Amino acid sequence: MKKMLMTATVPSMIGQFNMDNIRILINLGYEVHVACNFNDKTVWPQNRTKLFIKDLKNLGVLYHQIDFDRDPKNIKNIILAYRQMDRLIKQYGFQLVHCHTPTAGAIARVACYKNHVRVIYTAHGFHFYTGAPKKNWMIFYPAEKVLSYVTDVLITINREDYRRAKKRLKAGKILYIPGVGVDTEKYKKGNGDPEDKRKELNLSGNDIMLLSVGELSARKNHEIVIRALGKINNLRLHYFIAGTGELKEAYTNLVKELNLDKNIHFLGYRTDISELCHAADLYIFPSVQEGLPVALMEAIASRTPVICSDIRGNVDLIKDRRYLFDPKCVDSVAQCIEDKVGFGQRDQISVVMQEEITSNYVRLSRYDLLAVKRKMNKVYKEGGGGTGTVELRQLIIRQELQIKFGIKKDDILLLSVGELNDNKNHELGIRAFYMLKGDEGFTNIHYLICGQGILKGYLEQLIKELGLESQVHLLGYREDIADIYGCADIFLFLSGREGLPVALMESMAAGVPSIVTKIRGNTDLIRDGREGYVVEKDEKEVEEALRKMLSGTRQAMGEEALKRIKRFDTDIIKKEMRKWYGE
Repeated sequence: MKKMLMTATVPSMIGQFNMDNIRILINLGYEVHVACNFNDKTVWPQNRTKLFIKDLKNLGVLYHQIDFDRDPKNIKNIILAYRQMDRLIKQYGFQLVHCHTPTAGAIARVACYKNHVRVIYTAHGFHFYTGAPKKNWMIFYPAEKVLSYVTDVLITINREDYRRAKKRLKAGKILYIPGVGVDTEKYKKGNGDPEDKRKELNLSGNDIMLLSVGELSARKNHEIVIRALGKINNLRLHYFIAGTGELKEAYTNLVKELNLDKNIHFLGYRTDISELCHAADLYIFPSVQEGLPVALMEAIASRTPVICSDIRGNVDLIKDRRYLFDPKCVDSVAQCIEDKVGFGQRDQISVVMQEEITSNYVRLSRYDLLAVKRKMNKVYKEGGGGTGTVELRQLIIRQELQIKFGIKKDDILLLSVGELNDNKNHELGIRAFYMLKGDEGFTNIHYLICGQGILKGYLEQLIKELGLESQVHLLGYREDIADIYGCADIFLFLSGREGLPVALMESMAAGVPSIVTKIRGNTDLIRDGREGYVVEKDEKEVEEALRKMLSGTRQAMGEEALKRIKRFDTDIIKKEMRKWYGE
């Protein structure tokens, strides 16, 4: 088994932003290791780190303590961490290392170069950016320039960093991947009643809830909002900050100094961010430096009104400048807040900002978790290989179906592909499927139909009349149809007329057994009882074939289908056509 190492300075970087990447790597057949400073308490409390270690153990991931220090000036600790990393790489012989954060990223890349190991580095926001302090450019840019020569793949997560890296850095490959992704479905729905969450936070009906999520640090810049609220002096405004960090005491003293004790609330580390976002009337993201902020994406996915600092990363997500402010100017922040909450009624905030809420959410689709997973799967395959027995793309499709329709991992999937018209005869499949209703295990069977056409409304009504809304799903037009074939257990192709059906050939190439109507074309491909079952256009015959296939003959038939379809391989057809064209 190939071995890979995921490393970052602190455990929160892995636990918050890379667990999906770890699952991808496991599915690609890697033995995955994680190395970071598990003793760090600057971001996560120790109890949260212990839960993270438990998650790693449950996934079968090995973890290692490296004494990384967040302060790059601590040379003694950097040397110690480098020696630990060098020993770790030699001990396990990793084929691939994926590193994050500047300190761990620098140490890991040098160690990988010495040991001839392929290395991927994700820059979660270069410290040298447009408007960054001169010292950042003097320290971090030269270091990153040198390290880029020993970086096989450099991943940037915002457009400014990508353009700068392409122009100035020398990594083997430079990619733009839009962040770590956000589960838009999860945050769109939320959990529980927002009003119950507001009561839990002791808010009255007229109180306006402002929310920020992020570490209590200078970079996250909550101080500017606290000072802006002191300037506004509106007792109806309640500002909640979810996060922990080294500036907790300083912020608490500032709140007392400004007499805002009753209006500013420190929530600490929270696991209910989705619920908080849905309860909030306005989300404020005041950072002075970001790569591509997940917290901001989560608020947008929750359809919460948002204002944020005018910085790199944020402007990839928020385009309307009316909702941006200068993160170094108290007056700019105060004015932006007052512009959005000065209507008198809290429910008017979302009404007035509705157009922006919608456009932000639509734009967020390009940062969806599923899209990012697909990109990272490709990076890992090209970066170090790996041949898992389960294709990630199919796992992603399964996850999507689970989110949308509640389809579980072991549920059986029937599939039909074709235009929603009379000839494709999806009605026959739906009615035959209905005849199984009442059977034990029926609720664990789902029927997916991919296609669009004039009968969509009719089929939707039929599904409703038969009470199959939770079992039959019209997926519409799909560009990922090859991946959906890979998820299917049984293919239904019940057309009234065909030549030689491509959809049926594609399902056979995916190793899926079929139930097909006894017509020309279908019978060229499927032999009754071998690659599937051939039936008349009759509900009872389709029902009986379904029962037989559900009883356990599917795997052998799928294998036969895969063997038989090889005679229709495109290379064979091309060779025959070249002969006829007189090559």
